[in-house]
Amino acid sequence: PRGTAEAPADLWPILQTFTGVRISFDLLMLAACGGLFTVPLYTLMQRGARDEARSQVIAGNNIVNSLFMVVSAGLVAGLQASAVPVPTIFLIFAGLNLLTITIICRVMPEFVIHLIAWILGHLVYRIQSEGDEHIPIDGPAVLAVNHPSFVDFWLVGCVCRRPMRFVMYHTYYYKWYMRWFFKAAGAIPI
Repeated sequence: PRGTAEAPADLWPILQTFTGVRISFDLLMLAACGGLFTVPLYTLMQRGARDEARSQVIAGNNIVNSLFMVVSAGLVAGLQASAVPVPTIFLIFAGLNLLTITIICRVMPEFVIHLIAWILGHLVYRIQSEGDEHIPIDGPAVLAVNHPSFVDFWLVGCVCRRPMRFVMYHTYYYKWYMRWFFKAAGAIPI
C-alpha cells in the first residue's frame, strides 16, 4: 500500500535473479556508453575552441547538460504520473538517444568515425604509436605512409590526435557500397 515504508532490499538476492543481473548489466553498459560519448565530446570541445573562449564553451556545455537533465527528470515524472510502465520509459529514452546519435552522425560524421577507429585501434587491436608528438595540433601537415594499403587511413586516423583528410584513388572512393563511408570520413578522391 502507498505510504508504507518498505525494508531496503539487499543487493545479493537481486543479483541471484536473471532480471537483477540483466538490470545491473544494462546500467553498467549505460554508464560505459555515456563515458565513451562524454570523454571524446569534451576533448573535441577543448580542441576545437579558441584558447580565450575554451572555458566559456565548457561552461555553456555544462548549462545545456543541466537543462537536459532537468527536462528529462520532468519527463520521467510526467510519464510516471501518467502510469507509464518503467520499461516503456526506458524505451522512450532509448529512442530519444537513438535520435540524438543519428543527428550527431549527420552533423559530425568524422567525429563518430574517429571515435570508432580509436576504440578499435586501442581497445581491440592495441595499436601503439611512436613520434606522434611531432604531428602539429593545428595548421597544415602532410603525412605520407611508406606502405599504401586500404587500411592506412584507419591506422593513421586511430593514433593521430587531430582530424585528418585522406587522399585515395577515385575508383575505390566511388564504389557504391563504400562511398558513404569515405565521404563521411572526409576522404578526397583523386
